[in-house]
Amino acid sequence: MSLIKQLLTMHHNGIGIGIKTIARTLCVSKNIVKSYILKAKDSGIPIENLLKLKDPLLEKVLLAGNPAYKDERYEVLKG
Repeated sequence: MSLIKQLLTMHHNGIGIGIKTIARTLCVSKNIVKSYILKAKDSGIPIENLLKLKDPLLEKVLLAGNPAYKDERYEVLKG
């Protein structure tokens, strides 16, 4: 499971789990946690639906500005 999916799962399912706890558990900064939660909310897609996506598709939705996903070779490799 990707870091993004773990983070969103903990945030969505972990009632009462704070950003600091998620960051500490996953060994990332609080700003990373906040950033991905904000990107998930800004995507307009319910978190339940985001969590159902396969990891590459989830990353593509939340990291749309990443040039690796804009390169047509990615689609061939993703195959």
